[in-house]
Amino acid sequence: MRRLVLTLAFLLPLLLLAQQEFVDPPVVPGDLPGFWTDYDTSDSLQYNAGGVVGAVTVDGITYSQIRFRPELNFGKVGICLDLDFLIDGDGRFRQQDWENFKDYVGKLFYLRYGRRNDFFYMKTGCISDYTLGHGLIFNNFSNTLYYPEEKNIGTYIGINTDISDLGGELYTHDLFRNQILAGKVYAKPFQHLNAPWLQELRMGINMGWDRNQLARFPDTDGDGVPDIYDKFPKNPNLAADTDNDGIPDEEDWDINGNGFIDGPSNPAVDATFPGIHDYYPSYPFDNDYQQDYLFRYKKRKSVLIFSMDYELPLVDDDDFKLSHYAEMAKIRSHGAGFVFPGFGAKYSVFEAKLEFRRFERGFLPSFFDRTYEGKRSELKVELRESTPDDSTRSGRVYWLSTKDEVLATINPTMGWFGYLQADLSEILVLKMAYQDMYGKDMKAGKSLWFKASLNPKFIPKFKQANFYYSQVNANYLDFRHPRNVNAQVVGELIYSIAPNANLIGKYTEHYTDINNDGRIKGKKEVKEILSFGVEFIF
Repeated sequence: MRRLVLTLAFLLPLLLLAQQEFVDPPVVPGDLPGFWTDYDTSDSLQYNAGGVVGAVTVDGITYSQIRFRPELNFGKVGICLDLDFLIDGDGRFRQQDWENFKDYVGKLFYLRYGRRNDFFYMKTGCISDYTLGHGLIFNNFSNTLYYPEEKNIGTYIGINTDISDLGGELYTHDLFRNQILAGKVYAKPFQHLNAPWLQELRMGINMGWDRNQLARFPDTDGDGVPDIYDKFPKNPNLAADTDNDGIPDEEDWDINGNGFIDGPSNPAVDATFPGIHDYYPSYPFDNDYQQDYLFRYKKRKSVLIFSMDYELPLVDDDDFKLSHYAEMAKIRSHGAGFVFPGFGAKYSVFEAKLEFRRFERGFLPSFFDRTYEGKRSELKVELRESTPDDSTRSGRVYWLSTKDEVLATINPTMGWFGYLQADLSEILVLKMAYQDMYGKDMKAGKSLWFKASLNPKFIPKFKQANFYYSQVNANYLDFRHPRNVNAQVVGELIYSIAPNANLIGKYTEHYTDINNDGRIKGKKEVKEILSFGVEFIF
């Protein structure tokens, strides 16, 4: 009877999931050594080295790439370097990656000590899948989203004690900037009670904080205008240049560059040609010229989230594991979200999760997710048309949209989240997850993840093919237009060309709807990262 109940407890999540569209989990390990890497802690010295010869695109320029990645492990200590040498089409070495102290620290792929269950552990460098609690705050957050174009030196450091299993952990996505931070404290408060079910109950408090979402885009001169649309990023007194002629709008007598002198509303005209409007009244002055408007930001826009969670193992056999969990999270100045009940199970080649979710107005789950570094703030450009009763003239408006702005549009929802992974004898690994929320005037209740890793050993030399696709926090899942602001695509192929050499190709797309027309079009709205080459393993 007990086996029957346990079997039903495991199958119930799968049966409910079968009624949804399966897709990939919120915890999708990256292709880089990540948070959950299981290290060999033997005392023997281990040395591995690899390298890549190929091409990579950085800042829109394609370079020939020579990359060497040596790795050294001894017991609990491990270090891996990432030494990349980029050469452009004219044979010139890219020196921007070797100019200052931060560049040299960026050659550290990772430095680690211990594992997460050790008394003390830490890791510095690339951390591609950071998760807190059960994912309501941080869920598979990656500080390697634009690697190697952007290199963050992330760090986590933690401790575990024997005092009621009390432990804690601190995290930063980059030691040099410390903009995105996290922390947690956890314990088994009832460990010493004579209550078998409560002894293993683990409780935790978690925190996630982005100190300034706008900081994704630097402001070199500190004038409040981000460099991404500041035409004079090193001069705090100048910013706009509507016609891109190198003359700032404040000094340009032809702001929109149409060849006609602007009307009297442009003070630069009278400064350049004193009295010209009175001396030449018949000249066809341009009184309808358009002008760029640049939003300035003098204050930070932070977001802070707290959560509490617990987990209770129900069954812990060798062939079957089942646990119950719950979590509650609150976004400061916004809403709260709840997971209850939640169940996780593992049986044979399958792993599954099923949880009921309820979100208040102004709450998004997994706020810090895999794509957060690209979504924390985004460039927006819109053409503004003036009206007869409006003294502001027509022109393009540039501003930054932060991720927390969408919270004001989110109404209360409730629904299910499910996750299923199948590991089929190291030939095929499928990871699928789906969130289905319902509510009045729902804006962001649907999420879908899918990842497939194919290892076809029956095909000679073909080593691996990986495909990842997601649409997250969408009003509806748009399959007619798979390129949309909620989506991400990653593809990778690995082909063996020699016993110690692999041919590798990887392609990634990120999307931004700059003009707010609801469609992804053009190169400016699609950020592509393409790399290919030959990997050598020594």
